[in-house]
Amino acid sequence: MEDNKIQETISSKLKFLEAEIEERILSFDSKRVLNRKRAFTFKMVTVMCSGAVTILLGIHSAGEPTKIILKDIALLLSVSLTIFSTWDTFFNYRELWTKYTETSNKLKELKSDINYLLVGNEGNVTEENIDKFYYKYKEILKNTNSHWIKAMSKKTSKNTTKQ
Repeated sequence: MEDNKIQETISSKLKFLEAEIEERILSFDSKRVLNRKRAFTFKMVTVMCSGAVTILLGIHSAGEPTKIILKDIALLLSVSLTIFSTWDTFFNYRELWTKYTETSNKLKELKSDINYLLVGNEGNVTEENIDKFYYKYKEILKNTNSHWIKAMSKKTSKNTTKQ
């Protein structure tokens, strides 16, 4: 009877942990893709704005009224470029993309380690085994959260010291 209860506890903990890991993998994969797209978009927008400003300011063959309009457009693009660059620097989508990719890969590795332990050992898995995996899971999440907090606090402290 006691062994049955222990096996039920182990099975419950294992199912909980596997579900948690799978949910986090899906979440970090989704965030990874979103931040990769944002990083690419912001980089391309800044490159295109920079190129357009250069071209617009370099056009000398237009008449005077057209030159004024082109310079005004270049000014607006230049302001937009400053806004996009600042936004990208503050949120640093590339850094988030790489961190979320790393986290997702670590969670997939943990999932693989659990599956490896289970192959042929279903009845011999101990609660201690599951608890070790759970602590590793928590450590992966803690590391990612700490990274994000440090990155945001550095940016916030830089902004407050400039004022």
